[in-house]
Amino acid sequence: MAGFRPADTSDGAWELTRAAHARLGPEGRLRAAFEASEFVRSIAREGIRARHPGYDDPQLDRALFRQIYGEALFRKVFPDVDERP
Repeated sequence: MAGFRPADTSDGAWELTRAAHARLGPEGRLRAAFEASEFVRSIAREGIRARHPGYDDPQLDRALFRQIYGEALFRKVFPDVDERP
């Protein structure tokens, strides 16, 4: 893990991060990763909602899918959907 230190992170901050990760253990790190992923998705969803206040939940879900996975996969999964970003 030592080789993955972000360039904008000081040695001291990186050591604190590594120590925190070590205390979490593998299951805790996995849980934290899932929680962070869900948090980012919720922020992205709220951004979509702000840009498209008329979207219902299925439209929001599709817009998030498009944002995460891209237009090509969106078209394969939702070939008949006519919504534009």
